[in-house]
Amino acid sequence: PKGNVVLAGSEDFTAWMWNAGDGTLMQVFSGHSNSVLCGGFSPDGKTVATGSFDGSLRLWQPRSGECSTLFMGHPYHDGPVTCLDFHPSTPGLIMTGSEDNTARLVSGVNGKVLGTLASHTETVECVGMSGDFPFAASGSLDNKLVVWDLNTLQPRCTLQHPKAVSQMRWIPSTACVYSSCIDGAVRLWDTRAASCQSVMWGHSKGVLDFAISPDMKTVVSASDDHTARVFRMVP
Repeated sequence: PKGNVVLAGSEDFTAWMWNAGDGTLMQVFSGHSNSVLCGGFSPDGKTVATGSFDGSLRLWQPRSGECSTLFMGHPYHDGPVTCLDFHPSTPGLIMTGSEDNTARLVSGVNGKVLGTLASHTETVECVGMSGDFPFAASGSLDNKLVVWDLNTLQPRCTLQHPKAVSQMRWIPSTACVYSSCIDGAVRLWDTRAASCQSVMWGHSKGVLDFAISPDMKTVVSASDDHTARVFRMVP
């Protein structure tokens, strides 16, 4: 978050951290027993998290490469960890998704599993927490983006998609989210009204991932149709 640093997970059970400016290898995180499927930095840049096909979430110290916290086994996920997200402002709060069809909330501060978010019927592909409201969201292969109340750990609403949800991101200072779908579209949702505000088409195959501009109005999407597209999202 505070530098040009790239983190990448590998099928060789490790994660690698590079300086993007000069390509220098900064650290290798080793400890998982299967492929690393997801990862990220804490907002303060002092913690690296990785999720693996081995069903574990590991928290690492970037400078030393040491694993400081391990979540694995009951009451954590029963399947591969597919995605994760750090809360923007609550230290150590992490949300993860899994092939066990659930999302979990954990604390990197005390090492405890805080709760289970269960509503999906297929693999959870993406998760995200709002920094402005006690809301979270999870997208799944079951074609649903479920918005959760973090106070009750119950669904607030379900945003139905035509096909699998591949990615989602909250828009800061709002209760709105962007989502991408295997139907080839990027959508803008108002989670309070549980309504779709805008749909942007252009891809001929599924959208796999997307990034948002700093003003939150432009989306760059990457698709299985081998193209990237730039959308100006206007509700």
